[in-house]
Amino acid sequence: MMNKQERNRNSIPASTDGLERIKAEMAKRGWRREDLVEQAQVSKATVDRFFAMKNVDASTVESIAEVLDLSMETIVDANVIAPPASYEFYIRRTEEEARCYAALQKPGAIVRVKGPQLMGKTLFLNEVLTKLSQRIDFRKVELDIDRQVLTNTEAFFKWLCVSVSIELDLPVKLDVYWLDELTPSQKITNYFQKYVLTEMANLNSSLLLVLDRVDHIFENLDIMDEFRALLRSWGDKVIKGSTASQKIWSHFRLVTVYSTDIYGLSNDIDYSPFTSIGTDVELSEFDNNQIEELARRYRLRWENNYTDELVKLVGGHPYLVDTAFLYIKHQKKRNRQGAETHHGNCLHSNWHLYESSATNYHSSGKLRRIKISI
Repeated sequence: MMNKQERNRNSIPASTDGLERIKAEMAKRGWRREDLVEQAQVSKATVDRFFAMKNVDASTVESIAEVLDLSMETIVDANVIAPPASYEFYIRRTEEEARCYAALQKPGAIVRVKGPQLMGKTLFLNEVLTKLSQRIDFRKVELDIDRQVLTNTEAFFKWLCVSVSIELDLPVKLDVYWLDELTPSQKITNYFQKYVLTEMANLNSSLLLVLDRVDHIFENLDIMDEFRALLRSWGDKVIKGSTASQKIWSHFRLVTVYSTDIYGLSNDIDYSPFTSIGTDVELSEFDNNQIEELARRYRLRWENNYTDELVKLVGGHPYLVDTAFLYIKHQKKRNRQGAETHHGNCLHSNWHLYESSATNYHSSGKLRRIKISI
């Protein structure tokens, strides 16, 4: 019988944005729910559950996405379809975890976690911060940078001040610490130093600020330039500031998280607008050893040549490898339950049985739709 963790992993709900995308695609085709049921070959009850944002089987979500020419990750929350960091399927990135952990132990640290979309950046960071929390007392504030707050530099910096205050359960005090006579960078620095970080110091704690989707900033060159200058300035506070300033900024740590395949600034996907600021931690695709370790976690009977075949289809992209293994495991169970199917435990026994839409990262830095046979 499937345990609770596995059951949650294989059942997922639609996201609010995902349902809107589905409805828009159905409207283009003139489809009703009955048409979606017929095209996706799933039951009406299941479709109704999905539209009610209740959990349905992952294979159902894939079927719905495929018939509407959508990718699975655009109709569900990527954080839901990925396993939590404590889950048995999380594959360690020993070298990257050690570098990130070592950097974040230092007061005033700035760490840049980057990699293509769905590379496991969130899981990776959760693993590191769980370990860090056993050594350092900090309050973590996680903020997703939405394009709506990037109208101009001042509005963006003010949003950061307000959001951090709210997340820390502090009264918003822009009327006291946001001084009109200063530049936007000076205003946010004053707010953090004189108010937010002072409050953290009084609590003998630190602020660990995690900014996700920082790649959205790269779309606005003016904001990007000022934000880059701000980070460089903050990184120097614990080194070049006054004794009092160094003490206050020792209660601050920052992690920026961004995708390397959607910069839109350069044809070179290795380009980073924040080069030389803080510690760089880049997540790469799984190597063969990591792929084979994940196969063992799934309890698949796996041969080395199967790894080569899988890499030809999806590379070493963690999300795609995980999705492939998840399907193979489910297909084996269906085969064992069918009277006319054999009990093959290898990749080849199921390779021809299923075609799944997936996203595959390639060198141009974009995601393309491909068909993979599993």
